[in-house]
Amino acid sequence: MADNRILQTALKQLRKSADKAQCRLTETRSTEINADEGVVKLLRTTGNSSLLLQAIKNGRKGTHSINKTNASSVSEAVKAVLSSADSAPADPAHDFAHRPNRRSLVKGPLQPDLDQMHSRLTELLADIRERYPLVRVRAAIVAHVNRHDRLVNSSGVDLTSSTGVYWFMVMFLAKQGTKTSSFNYSGSSLPDLSGRLIDTGMLHLQFQQVQDQLNCGQSSGKFSGDILLAPGCLAHFIDDYSGIFLCDRALISETSLLRDKLGQKVADQDFSLETSPVNKCFCETEWFNSDGFVQKGCRLIDAGVLKHFSLSLYGARKTGRKRSSNVSQFYIVKPGNTNLDAMLSSIKRGLLVLRFSGGTPSVSGDFSGVAKNCYYIENGKIRHPVTETMVAGNLLAMFKNIRSISRERVNSGSWLLPWMLFSGLTISGK
Repeated sequence: MADNRILQTALKQLRKSADKAQCRLTETRSTEINADEGVVKLLRTTGNSSLLLQAIKNGRKGTHSINKTNASSVSEAVKAVLSSADSAPADPAHDFAHRPNRRSLVKGPLQPDLDQMHSRLTELLADIRERYPLVRVRAAIVAHVNRHDRLVNSSGVDLTSSTGVYWFMVMFLAKQGTKTSSFNYSGSSLPDLSGRLIDTGMLHLQFQQVQDQLNCGQSSGKFSGDILLAPGCLAHFIDDYSGIFLCDRALISETSLLRDKLGQKVADQDFSLETSPVNKCFCETEWFNSDGFVQKGCRLIDAGVLKHFSLSLYGARKTGRKRSSNVSQFYIVKPGNTNLDAMLSSIKRGLLVLRFSGGTPSVSGDFSGVAKNCYYIENGKIRHPVTETMVAGNLLAMFKNIRSISRERVNSGSWLLPWMLFSGLTISGK
């Protein structure tokens, strides 16, 4: 096979000078059908190859990536990665997976069904026009991505994955006369195209929300209230929580406020968080990681108790802690026992938030930003959509003050999350 020849050639050249070496070749082929301004206009297929070379010499690590895989380009890349290692600072924490492991994975449809892709895209555009007449689709894409990934290293690791997945994206707004809403977008990964795209994820709510946004009100004043996060928005906050408290940088720099909390309660008892890039519920997958390990699911937080940090091989060796079985963003949160309608009814004053835009929280977990595509809720009723509303709080306090978690969950193809209601957030309107 061509990939084996390329990788073994590069690995052989690296091993002449390096103590340890690793090579990864990723080849991606994407087939897309695009619609512009609500009209199907383009079919295209693109391909990309990426060869990542890594070498460790005397504790110094070099990395170099190229997208050409002919013999001369590979030889020049080998020289570049060895030169990079020579000039890097020594760090004994650098390493690759060191146990021989030869395995392969095939998952999903490896070839696109163009007729079905075209049918589903035109059907989606027609469904939007019929059900949401004020929505204007600026762009929409239905695509199939085939990815072939192979990693080999000097310790006998040889891992191969071939995967296929469909995905779609739609960008839209609402317009009525001179009134125009803000843009929004949505999309999901799919194992097949067996169902109508408009019934995927939260599209119905998102289309309705931009139509409602044509007549926005305000959440006046500043108050302490509740926020009900939609699943996609919850993923944003979990990303921040993990990055600031659970990952390599936070543990290596010792800025994480949870660095000494392993085995202790750090969140509400109803909150359980798992990362699982190989879970069967996802059509996307990250079967092996950049260190050369086949990945497994990892329960980071179980019933509010911190069970694991999200540490790579380097992070684990640097901190003297246990390496995580994965460091992915394939989040799974256990569902609660409250339905969404009951959660809304329980809110005295607050917001339903579909999207959030804010900067990186501080190391203490303090954050602030703009709640986008949201509704103002008062006495258990959605009153109206709002704009220019700020939300501020603290991530640690937020996940300790979870009021309820929905039974309903949404699967994006790479995360499976419920709706979540938090109390004690500072909400500031005009």
